[in-house]
Amino acid sequence: MQNDENTDTIVYTSAQFQPCADTFSERYAFVGPSIRPARKRIEKKREKLVYISMGTVNNNMLRFYKNCITALGRTPFQVILSVGSRIRAEDLGRLPENISVFSFVDQMAVLMEADVFLSHCGMNSVNESLACRVPLVLCPQTAEQRGVAARVAQLSAGLPLKKKTPGAILEAVNRVMDTPSFAENAARIAQGFAKCSGAKGAADKILLVCGER
Repeated sequence: MQNDENTDTIVYTSAQFQPCADTFSERYAFVGPSIRPARKRIEKKREKLVYISMGTVNNNMLRFYKNCITALGRTPFQVILSVGSRIRAEDLGRLPENISVFSFVDQMAVLMEADVFLSHCGMNSVNESLACRVPLVLCPQTAEQRGVAARVAQLSAGLPLKKKTPGAILEAVNRVMDTPSFAENAARIAQGFAKCSGAKGAADKILLVCGER
């Protein structure tokens, strides 16, 4: 968004993911995302798993969820759909055998097994997905999410969803699933995250700045 040369700043992503990182001064410490571990494991019941979540704020999207069910209900994929607290599972009608609906899930646990993530593109969700080497179908809802989605698309680790129709959803999921380069690019970003200094680097930056003053 901006590059303030006079402010010491800790950045919770990698220089690889940050657009125009080469224009940032040494005052910026790219320490990588803060990723919590999964609290449990989930059972992967089919060869491929599609995870769908629109986050915890702008997720009152009953029609979109129904379109996802229509699109993916007759596929060989296992589908996990997290809908938040404002949608009830019964509002979605009878579910196909391959689709499970939850109000909330342990997102890291799901991403550890997922092959594609259809996401609203919040920064935390994108970080977690890429850290798990999972490519994305990009469905941003707000301005900052559109910025994050644009960067994922620039790095070819995800595909923008053109429309919220069943046909467009199925086409996007199939394309990401069937195109190895999306997963390869997600893995490349994950490797960049892993090389970052993490919490220790953030602490070192704070101590360095405090020592200078």
